[in-house]
Amino acid sequence: MFEAYYSQLNTPCLVVDEPMTRENIKRMQQVADANGCTLRPHIKTHKTPYFAKLQQQLGARGITSCKVSEAEVMADAGLRDIFIAYPLVPYTSSAEPTLLPLLKFSKRRMAFPDVDAMVKT
Repeated sequence: MFEAYYSQLNTPCLVVDEPMTRENIKRMQQVADANGCTLRPHIKTHKTPYFAKLQQQLGARGITSCKVSEAEVMADAGLRDIFIAYPLVPYTSSAEPTLLPLLKFSKRRMAFPDVDAMVKT
């Protein structure tokens, strides 16, 4: 059935089974809910606002990114609860052009992996 469709695609290309993806997202959220966990999936697996929004619609609290540039794409698409899982120095000249605009309209969360990281901040 799909062979005729697939033969028309220019390759290489990405083909996503959206119903299966939706079920996978639901199942992961159910596991988190059943264990009393708040789910904040990392966007590195899809890097698309469409799937990040779908994850939130299906129960995720927010999203996680390790790159400011990827977080900016998500924020520009309307996502507001973004955790950046990477040590940042928010007020250096190299960070100002990207990090500060992101902080203006996203929820701010900070995590410290250890006491030394907190003391240095």
